[in-house]
Amino acid sequence: MREVNAPILVAVDLGTTNCKAAAFSLDGDCLASESVAYPTQNPREGWYEQRPADWRAAVLRALRSVASMLDERAASVAGLCLSAWGPGLVLLDREGEPLNAASPTWQDVRSLEHGRRLVRDAGTAWVGGGMPLTGFPAKLAWAIDAWPELTADAAHAVGVKDYLLSWLTGSLATEPSSGPYADAWPDAVFDVLGWEAGRLPPVLASTDRLGVLRADLAAALGLPTGVPVLAGLNDGAAATLGTGAYRQGDGVVSLGTNGVLRVLTESPLSAETCLAGSLFRYPVVSRVWACGGFVLSGGSALSWLARATSGSSESAEIERLLDDAASVAAGSDGVSFLPYLVGKGSPRPDPEATAAFLGLRLSHRRAHLTRAVLEGVAFGIREIADDLVSLGLELRRLLVTGGGAASPLWRGILANVLGLSAQHGAGDSTLGSAIVLSVGLGYYPDVSTAVARLVPEPTTTASTPANRGIYQAAYRAYRQLDATTRGVTA
Repeated sequence: MREVNAPILVAVDLGTTNCKAAAFSLDGDCLASESVAYPTQNPREGWYEQRPADWRAAVLRALRSVASMLDERAASVAGLCLSAWGPGLVLLDREGEPLNAASPTWQDVRSLEHGRRLVRDAGTAWVGGGMPLTGFPAKLAWAIDAWPELTADAAHAVGVKDYLLSWLTGSLATEPSSGPYADAWPDAVFDVLGWEAGRLPPVLASTDRLGVLRADLAAALGLPTGVPVLAGLNDGAAATLGTGAYRQGDGVVSLGTNGVLRVLTESPLSAETCLAGSLFRYPVVSRVWACGGFVLSGGSALSWLARATSGSSESAEIERLLDDAASVAAGSDGVSFLPYLVGKGSPRPDPEATAAFLGLRLSHRRAHLTRAVLEGVAFGIREIADDLVSLGLELRRLLVTGGGAASPLWRGILANVLGLSAQHGAGDSTLGSAIVLSVGLGYYPDVSTAVARLVPEPTTTASTPANRGIYQAAYRAYRQLDATTRGVTA
């Protein structure tokens, strides 16, 4: 029986569409969890933004719910750790209040031209997280032009998690995976921007204590006073740890709003390589880097299909789609889907690319479209994987996370498309943050020990020789259709 006063680890993940808070034991058991949705505004094509006020409200609701579920056990909360999407941009005044009502998300392309100019004027050292040309420095460059009064008045420019940590603790800091994508900010790019180093958050290690939860917030949430708050990781790095991936050769596919592949390596890709292929690279833990790319549409493609065909993207409708798609054979009876609903991402980016179904006949049903969407996203992941392997990275183990990973059908498709067994566990970004928290608070000596203790044994979905062959041919057809529709060379 677990001790009544055993330490409890609380983690919060601010994803692109939902904020999730969860409480874990030191054995990795999830004691309570809550998820709260918040909106993304799309005022114009290519513009995607969220409001800091919505983040705060979602974090408060999620944490308050978890504390309520814990009841008297909330007194045993030993610490708090956050992860969040990025790159974003929040301009803070001297009191730490946001000056901009909305922050451009990682999907936003308003800063694309500013990123190109920064590469020309400051080099590529700043390239790392997110889509290469629209990272944090590019967003800041755009803001200096678009919001001259706000940037002139700003005491600090920070990322999404940096802002939330500042609001929760009153202390300002970032860490390598969320801010500079290195151990320190790249001076050259901020010199070009005329942005002083003192107007950026200092860089801590992910396991460092930033401060403690503000007393007024602790009281409002039902949490004890003096709860330590750690610097944490970005959401991708936290999700990577949450799956149990922390060694070179581990690969993680995230099927959230986006479709993302991260491969862990001790020798990261160069900034120039990332720039050429719209890839990313950032440090995770223990001298291990995550390198990878984005399809740009992952679970969002399935949600789009549900809304387009039924008017609803509620979970029950998604389940109906998946159940129907399971009745369709591998290859979707010749239907292909190019998953470019918000443009094409890595490794051959094309923001003007559009999504398409090809190969349709009167005999095809919605189930064929659904399976084609699942396969199209998997083919986008395969394209990134092939590119990373050609650049010298190893992909020895495949782990799958994100909401879409709950689908055995989608996991099986990924296993066959990539030719590796797909491992899926209950771990996510909140568990990854709990791992960081357990090390930062001294309960475990290192990340490898914490992963072994907190991450549950995964479910394995094996690939099958027959389906691997079908998908080899279907992938070649997908690449040819992609090239033909976009007028490029396959």
